[in-house]
Amino acid sequence: MNRPHLAKFCVAAIFALAGTATADELPYPPRTSPPVVGFLDAAKPQCWARSYDAAHMTAHPKQKVTAIAVSYVVEKTYPEQPDPVPMWDPYSAAPAFSAILAVTMKGHTKTLLAGIYCTQSEDPNRLDCGVEGDGGSFTLTKRPDGKVRLDNPGGLAVGDGEATDDSPSKVADIVRAQDDQEAFLLVEAKGGLCDAEFPPAP
Repeated sequence: MNRPHLAKFCVAAIFALAGTATADELPYPPRTSPPVVGFLDAAKPQCWARSYDAAHMTAHPKQKVTAIAVSYVVEKTYPEQPDPVPMWDPYSAAPAFSAILAVTMKGHTKTLLAGIYCTQSEDPNRLDCGVEGDGGSFTLTKRPDGKVRLDNPGGLAVGDGEATDDSPSKVADIVRAQDDQEAFLLVEAKGGLCDAEFPPAP
């Protein structure tokens, strides 16, 4: 999952909805400014993260995730794209955005990543999200205390970011619900995993 791959994913996610939705379902003209997507203002970068201390990991011996973050930025610049790519979707009938899921896990020396796509739900405090390439789905729910709960019902696929169009990721894993990873409670954060990026193409 390198940066060109993520760029293609983001652009594909944005234009796929434009190609499949009916004219009545699409904003017309397309959005020209970042929307509010549930509890996320797509005009501002945002990150929610959590790292786990030794005491927590000892109390949850099956858990493999040692840190996790969901990181959104307004736009990204890629060498193969003439203009910055918006990470918010100007064509989706429901406000939506693309972002990065980043985790560190026991047994891996590298940060593992996934491109994700989140849409506004009927509940303004919940976002419905999916992982690129049928890598699973999850929800983000903002609680009254400002923390965000990531619910992981079926597992999330992540990789080391070194995939190419012709080969799979060199390192991959699944964040499995049954490994005491059915939910994560995240807080607003900066730095650390919030700055995780897909590496440039070789």
